[in-house]
Amino acid sequence: MSVPLAQLSCEQCQRRKTKCSKTTPCSACEKAGIQCTAVQRQRLPRGRSGKQRADITTRRALRDRVERLESLVKGLQQPQQHERDLHDNESRLPETAEAVSARTTSVDAFVAPGFWADLSGAVAGLKEVLEYPDIYDEDDRETDESSPNQAKSTPDDSDGALDAHRLLFASGSSAETTLDLPPALKGHLLSVYKDRVDCLFKPLHWPSTLLIILNQQNCQDNATKKESHALESAIYFTSACTLFDHELNGRRSIVEKLRRECEDALVTAGHITTTSFMLLQAFVVYFLGVRACQANAQQWTLTALAARLANAQGIPSNLAGGALSVEIDVQRRLWQCIGVLDLQSAFDRGSHPMALTTWNRCP
Repeated sequence: MSVPLAQLSCEQCQRRKTKCSKTTPCSACEKAGIQCTAVQRQRLPRGRSGKQRADITTRRALRDRVERLESLVKGLQQPQQHERDLHDNESRLPETAEAVSARTTSVDAFVAPGFWADLSGAVAGLKEVLEYPDIYDEDDRETDESSPNQAKSTPDDSDGALDAHRLLFASGSSAETTLDLPPALKGHLLSVYKDRVDCLFKPLHWPSTLLIILNQQNCQDNATKKESHALESAIYFTSACTLFDHELNGRRSIVEKLRRECEDALVTAGHITTTSFMLLQAFVVYFLGVRACQANAQQWTLTALAARLANAQGIPSNLAGGALSVEIDVQRRLWQCIGVLDLQSAFDRGSHPMALTTWNRCP
């Protein structure tokens, strides 16, 4: 009779660093509504010999990661040396107009998507081996028999795919939430946004926005009230992201709470299907807060959504020509903010920016 294979944490739980029940499918993936990819291996020998073999496996994984990093660095240095030799040879020849134009710097000279993608993957794998060695040398513990309700996730789970799933697909969103922050904290966050965010990042006309927030309770239109609530929660969330831990007690928990409330408010207002400019502003402000808290693939993906939502409202095509009014100026500044976020996201991911060729041009 063959020896049964050992059940390890699934690929999704390893990637999200969550507790896996080691069932097929696991309770964490069922709760998140994602596909579960089981991972199995041969059982390791028990006792002292098993521990030594596990240590050897970990060291081998570390050595492979380091060798891969070294090969990537050497691969980058060789083209640089080749270009340096070519430059030395060309410096001895008189320059012509064609040679000068050929040396014109392009975007491709600053972007190396293949190299940076491989380097990021190697570094991430090395960090995973160092911080989570149990993934590689996990012993032969029996599979937990606990129910799905007993499976608990780590705090990092809230920063993963669940947030993007809830934000992009409204079926998993909760009902409309109300901010229960103390009035003093609300006033402080509004002041922080004006001093630290609005002075640099201006998708809003701050006097008008502040008036909308203060008069939100007197609004009779239900749709407008939802949109203003989403804008208010986005401002609070982004303001909290700009504070340090010593400036706000319990900052991490407050930021996480404000983020979830902001996402629920955006989904409740229908941010993907609406043509409300106020809701687009709320989404861009939320986008800025996400980038301030964590610059990862999620905010890089949200760049396309922000650009498409703006295009659906005629931005930037309706910015060209005509008299410059306050409304047109706010739309132009919002489009510039989206362009800046797109450019920064492209730098982070080592990729080309989207085709936002007009974001830095005034009408």
